[in-house]
Amino acid sequence: MAGGDGRRIVIGGQIVASFDGAGKFHPEPPAPGEPAAAAAAEVSPGLEALRWFYDQLTPTDSEMRPVLPEGEPVPSPLPQAVLRRVEWAPVTLFEKRGLTPETCAALGFRANPPGNEEILRAMRDRYDWETLVDSGLWLEADRGRKQERRPNLQFAGKGQAGRKPDNEKRDPDDKWQWGRCQPVLIPYFDERGRLVKLRPHKGGAPVWTAAGDEKIYVPRDYRAFQAVPAPSEKFGTAVIAEGEFKAAALWQMKSWGRILNWERRPELAVCSLPGISFAKNLNYRADLEDWLRRVGCRKVIVGFDDEDKRDKPLRQRFEARKYAQYLAVDLSRKLHIHGVYVILPREWRNAQGKADWDGALAMLYKKYEKEDREGK
Repeated sequence: MAGGDGRRIVIGGQIVASFDGAGKFHPEPPAPGEPAAAAAAEVSPGLEALRWFYDQLTPTDSEMRPVLPEGEPVPSPLPQAVLRRVEWAPVTLFEKRGLTPETCAALGFRANPPGNEEILRAMRDRYDWETLVDSGLWLEADRGRKQERRPNLQFAGKGQAGRKPDNEKRDPDDKWQWGRCQPVLIPYFDERGRLVKLRPHKGGAPVWTAAGDEKIYVPRDYRAFQAVPAPSEKFGTAVIAEGEFKAAALWQMKSWGRILNWERRPELAVCSLPGISFAKNLNYRADLEDWLRRVGCRKVIVGFDDEDKRDKPLRQRFEARKYAQYLAVDLSRKLHIHGVYVILPREWRNAQGKADWDGALAMLYKKYEKEDREGK
């Protein structure tokens, strides 16, 4: 029998949801020891299919980078004529982003070669059509483009290979060249270590599907949840970054006090949004705010990427700072916590004029390696 007192909803003696002071609805996670059948009831058929697909994939600590014959530099933007000549070579995530193999294994990164299409097609005999579409791994027919029902090839190696030149864009939203660049598949795990989303780097599935659900990324060692008791997530301070690899770099760094000149390990949580404009996306904001409440956050630090945009129109030059400041102030106002934003140091900028957390971590490793070689 269900009942409510204006603050909570109780079914069978179990609190299943509550309302905060603002009247916002919050589902409660199942209590420890809850029967497996009750927990399984939360899993949609599409999410179950997504988890089956993930279990077939190969772990990876590498991504692919474009190369041209004779060592020619790959231009940006990338014309279609040049894209046809591009080949893809592996580069370790440690070399490019400072992410160690141990971090990649803990966070469950998976390879995304064209061979994944065989796994996708095998699912056609295993699941009904509605489940496949709900998973985000298959796409409905597109009569306008004369395409039949088909696997979503973003999970079989296809991805954003580079930006299009202006003269090749069909409309303002037509920004990317697509090719077999094999973007890393990044899993999202919940507080109990269960897969709840799977996103190709710089891509994704429709937002209404299991793979494309609008959730923030919280890096978690999903293997730790196999232990008893499972870890508890309570953090006084949280950092919000832009993109999963940035959050992964922060997650890796937070255990190493000497890197950020901390005297001891802070009680620090990390999460990320897909991009700076998602600071105003209602679904992502709701998920972010719920998570900050659950972990008991009292201070939030917004640290988006910083980029030299002196050649851009004035309205674009300080976009990252404006969104970071907006998010910090709005979270402070809504959640009654201390909100601040940080501007990443100019010294972190790479040859393209961009500073980000994972790029800085890779630079730091290279500096330490150089000092070790020189005996410093």
